[in-house]
Order: sequence, then structure tokens, then C-alpha cells
Amino acid sequence: VREMTQAYSAFVNDGVFTYGRTYSYVKDSSGEVVLENPARTIVAFKANTAWNMTDMLCNAVNSGTGSEARLSGMPVGGKTGTTTNNCDRWFVGFTPYYVAAVWTGYDMPEYMNFSGNPAAQIWKLVMESIHKDLPTKSFPTPTIGSPTGIFGNFSGQSQDTGGDADDAG
Repeated sequence: VREMTQAYSAFVNDGVFTYGRTYSYVKDSSGEVVLENPARTIVAFKANTAWNMTDMLCNAVNSGTGSEARLSGMPVGGKTGTTTNNCDRWFVGFTPYYVAAVWTGYDMPEYMNFSGNPAAQIWKLVMESIHKDLPTKSFPTPTIGSPTGIFGNFSGQSQDTGGDADDAG
């Protein structure tokens, strides 16, 4: 679960992967910071790639298998997952504020008889609670001139000559 959460963090952070951490700092009884654990990051892929992944994962929630994780008034991206014979169910998702993953299953594989995806349902309950007082926020958009959509700004025009893609000369 932790690895999936870390991986998805790069989608909403312009391709910057953030290593998971359990705490950011510890204070003593007088409020002094006695231990710090700063975030460690690396660039995993280009910002436009991150935007395309975010766009696709938002579609998976808006009109796909992740629809049980939709939040009212807050954009969500994510993906469901199952294992053979529905022994495990996953949901890994994100908003402009948070990334989280939920796994439901058993230590020893056992069929789970649920309608829908309980992991997505749990994810939604937790996220509704922590987003309750947060203002609606959009995901970052690519810079001007960046390709949009899965296939970029494909228009049938050759980038070399400005002519039609089928134009031989």
C-alpha cells in the first residue's frame, strides 16, 4: 500500500516522486522540534506525462471502475484493483490535496463477497472526512503549448512541413 501511494504521489506533483514517511517532525513537551524527517524527492518523469496520467486516472473515477470514490465538489483520480477470484480489492486515489491507498483482503486468500469495491468505499469515507473544510481545488494543468489529452494535439498535420499527414510532398 505504501509503495502504491508513493507512486501515485508523482502524478499530482508534476512527476516528482516523494518517498513515504511516517512523520515529518517530533516536538518535545515545550514545543521544540527535537527530530526532523524532511521529505525526500526525485524527478520520476516529465510534468506532461504526470498530467496525462492524472487525466486518465480522473476518467477512471468519473466514468469507470473507480466511480465509488467520487467526492462531491473535489476532483479525484484513481484506480481500482482486484486479484484472482476477488480475494483482494484495492483502490489507490488522489485529490489535489492528498494521496491514499486502501487494500481489503485477508492474509490467506479468501473470496470476498461484496458488491462494488469496498476499498474504494472506504477511501471515499476517509477522504470525505479530511476534505470537509477544504476549498475545492483543481489539479495543475500543463503549461501552454504542452500536448493535451492522451495523443497530444494531433490534428493530422505534419510537424515537419505543416501539410497534411498524408501529403507526400
